[in-house]
Amino acid sequence: MKKLITLLFLVLSGISYSQTMSDIVPKNIDINYINSLVLQICNERTKDSSVFKIPNSFTFECAEYQSSYMAKYSVCTHKDLNIHKGVILTSISDRKNYFDKNGELTSIAEVCTFATIDEITYEELANKIIDNFFSSTPHRKTIFNNYPYGSFSCSYGTYDGQSGVYVTGFFSR
Repeated sequence: MKKLITLLFLVLSGISYSQTMSDIVPKNIDINYINSLVLQICNERTKDSSVFKIPNSFTFECAEYQSSYMAKYSVCTHKDLNIHKGVILTSISDRKNYFDKNGELTSIAEVCTFATIDEITYEELANKIIDNFFSSTPHRKTIFNNYPYGSFSCSYGTYDGQSGVYVTGFFSR
């Protein structure tokens, strides 16, 4: 009985402190939460087109590498010129080959953006990120392409003196 009460307490305390979509994004942003929320909003906005992205460990590793690269070097780019995490992965093909050593993924694509965060809720931030992608025809086409696997990764950083998140979406078949 004591174990059950302790377990119940832990579950309830964890729920009471979890993020919600209406929470204002704090300085110590919950990156895992915003990553999953961006994917959720993306899937909601594309559901009528039968384009649904399922997260995959390879697509996430590629996206996380690129978003953290951009945050480290304060650039929004698809082409990496510097060492990051001990390697230089210049192109999306390099990232795919590095993380997908068995060659399970085919036909890859990547989208990148930066979104500022000031007095914004998690839901507003996720929508702002997807709006950034949808306002660019090449990014929109990439998202609406029929890639069954996809992940988004956000990394906190600054760009032109503004705080925000660098975001990479990585998609594949």
